[in-house]
Amino acid sequence: DSILGLYVSERIFREFPDKEGVCSKLKDSIVNETELGKIAKSLGLNHLILLGKGERLNGGADRWSLLSDTFEAMIGSVYMKQGFTKCLDLLDQIFEQTSLFDIGRLEQFDPKTKLQQICLERWKAVPIYKFEEVGQQLFRGQLIVQGHVLETLEGNSKRIISEDLAKKCLKEKIYLKIQSIY
Repeated sequence: DSILGLYVSERIFREFPDKEGVCSKLKDSIVNETELGKIAKSLGLNHLILLGKGERLNGGADRWSLLSDTFEAMIGSVYMKQGFTKCLDLLDQIFEQTSLFDIGRLEQFDPKTKLQQICLERWKAVPIYKFEEVGQQLFRGQLIVQGHVLETLEGNSKRIISEDLAKKCLKEKIYLKIQSIY
C-alpha cells in the first residue's frame, strides 16, 4: 500500500506539477478499493486467489476489497523479491494500460459528492441512501431526495450501490425529476 501510494503520488506530482489542488483527489481516485480491484481483475489475479468453499460460492474472488488487497500484496511481493526499481517498472507497465492518471475522469470518481453539491444548491437538502437486505449478501438501495425515491438498484456492496445510484442519477439527470414534482 505504501509503495503504491508513493508511486502514484510521485507520478501525479511529476505529470501535474502546477495542479496542487487536484493531486490528492486524483490520488484518491486511483488508490482505492474499486480501481485497484479492477486492475487486479484485469491482471487475472482473481483466478489465483485461494478461497474457502463458502467464500468462493459467494463470489469472493470478485469482491473489490479482496482483489485490491491481492494486488497490493503482489506489489509488496515484487518489492521484497525484486527491489524498488523493478517494482516501479512493473507499476509503470501496469498503469500504462489504464487511463487512471487522466484528470478528466475526476468528475466521475466521486459521484456522491457531486450529487450532494447539486442537491444542496437546488434544494438545500442532501441525498439519502436507504438499504435493505434482500438476500444473503444482497442489498437493495434507494436514492431519495426531498422524500422522493429517484432510483433503486441491487448489489452485494452498499458502498458500490450508493456510488452506482449517484452515477446513474448524474448521468441520466434523474434529479431533474424533482423539479417537475413541485
